[in-house]
This record gives sequence, C-alpha cells and structure tokens, in this order.
Amino acid sequence: MTEGLPAARPLRLSVERKIQVGFGVAIALVVAVGAAALRSTAGTVASARWVSHTLEVETTLQETLRNLIDAETGGRGFALTGRDAFLEPYDSARAHTGGLITHLRALTADNPVQQRRVAELDSLAGVRFERMADLIAARRRLGLQGAARQAATGAGKAVMDRIRGVIVAMDSTERQLLGLRQDALQASARLARRVTWLGTALAVAVALVAGVLIRRDL
Repeated sequence: MTEGLPAARPLRLSVERKIQVGFGVAIALVVAVGAAALRSTAGTVASARWVSHTLEVETTLQETLRNLIDAETGGRGFALTGRDAFLEPYDSARAHTGGLITHLRALTADNPVQQRRVAELDSLAGVRFERMADLIAARRRLGLQGAARQAATGAGKAVMDRIRGVIVAMDSTERQLLGLRQDALQASARLARRVTWLGTALAVAVALVAGVLIRRDL
C-alpha cells in the first residue's frame, strides 16, 4: 500500500553544486575559446609570415635587376671613357648578383614555376656578365672603336631584355600570391576578432545565468 507515503519531490541541485557546475562550464568555455583563439592566432601569424616572404622575394628581384643595370652602366661607362673608376659598379654588381640569385632560389623553393625562372635568370645573368666582360676587354685592347663595334652587335641588349622579361614574370606571380596571402591574413584576423568577441559574450552570459540561479536559491 502506498496511500500513506509522501509524494516524491523533484530533484533539485544544491547551491554548492550549482556553483561547481557553473565553474565547470566556465572553465570548459575558457578552454574552448582559448583553443580557438590560439588556432586563429596561429593562422594569422602564418599568413603574416607568407606576406612578408612574398615581399622579400619582390625586394630581392628588384635588387637583382638594379645590380644588373649597374653592371651594364659601369661597363658602358668604361667603354666610352676608358676610365677604371666606371668599373666599380660593374665589379660590385658581379660580386653580389650570384648571392641574390641564390637567395631567390631559396625563397622560391616551394614554387616549381618560379624555380625554373630563377634558373633561367641565373643563366641569363651569367651570359650578360660575359658580354660585358667582352665589351670591357675590347675597350682595353682595341680602344673606343673596338668597343663600339662590340656594342653595335646588340647581343648584350637582347640578353638584358630577356632578363627584364623573366623578372617581370616572376614579379607578376609574386604580386598575385601577395594578394591571395593578404586576403588570407585579413580573414585570419577577422576570425580572431570574432572568436574573441564570441568568447567574451559567452563568458558574460554564463556568469549572468549562474549569478541569477545562485541568487534565486539564496
């Protein structure tokens, strides 16, 4: 018989238990938001690193072109005047261009298309320096007229035009990559901001709900 038994009361959590549950939820929320924030931050850092990498490739390309132009200017200056002082930019460019091209090869190691262009640029730069060396030698041996005949063949100009074409193609590819990587960087930054705001909002909501429940019980 059950007539004399009291009715069962619904199970209610104690204040202490509610506080424990609230803290548990808060900790879980902090961990989840922290993990998401770290992930979005890592994405932002990686995107920023790629943007910096692309800018470094572009800077090295322009420096390589400047070196080659300096070499040509110095060689032609010597061919016209016969003065060794004009060979200083030529000698400096010849000493540094190889290192710049090696750096370009390392920077573009992840891009097969750019690697082929770097190899072509390396070959063309070597040919260009050989042409300039021939011009300088002609000026030393044969004088101004001999240098003029050497320059009149136009072989050096043709090589320099091809060098400019390779550098323009490489720069164009890097600019396209830069646009994509800047977009990725902005997307990562937006995600990081959203995660931060969402985490803050959820934390405030949990605190308010826990406060209301505990206050009601007290």
